[in-house]
Amino acid sequence: MSSAALLRNILELQEPEAALACRTEGNHPSKARIIEVNKAACGLLRLPREELLTKTPGDVITNFAALAEGQSLFETGSRRIEHTLCGQDRATPVEIRSHALELDGDTLFVVILRDITVRRRREMQSDLDEQRFKTLYTLSRMFDRTEEEILDYALIQSVYMTDSRMGYIGFLDENESELRLRPWAVPDLGGC
Repeated sequence: MSSAALLRNILELQEPEAALACRTEGNHPSKARIIEVNKAACGLLRLPREELLTKTPGDVITNFAALAEGQSLFETGSRRIEHTLCGQDRATPVEIRSHALELDGDTLFVVILRDITVRRRREMQSDLDEQRFKTLYTLSRMFDRTEEEILDYALIQSVYMTDSRMGYIGFLDENESELRLRPWAVPDLGGC
């Protein structure tokens, strides 16, 4: 088996994660030449294989130069770096790992990118569920507060949890013929 075929097999074994094999040729890792990719890399980076093979990690991984700062060969070891790939109307959260690979006397580094979009969504949903629970628990303990304080708290929390700039609570009169709205707006934080 040729070394090129062996490298392709090694990268295919990394699927469903995206994998890029790079040769530094004496350059900084961000300027290394991508010499092989797997199908998952093409899908994640939304580029055909032929185009990826003309690029460097610095071209396809947002701010890669800063990630590889101070390294002659980008290697994370057992560390996993959480990062965001930006491009073409999207931001994709990824986890990056990299290891050196010796092949036919040539030192390469292989970058593995795992799409963690689903994990991030779950974490955000879990945080929101926890905030909802805390809000409901706090509301249930506000029996000694005035109606005004309870409404203010409910409005502030609902605006916060929905990431809105304003919110409303509506009240129907006894005849259910007239609706009275109580608005609440997020105060201007002076550009913070």
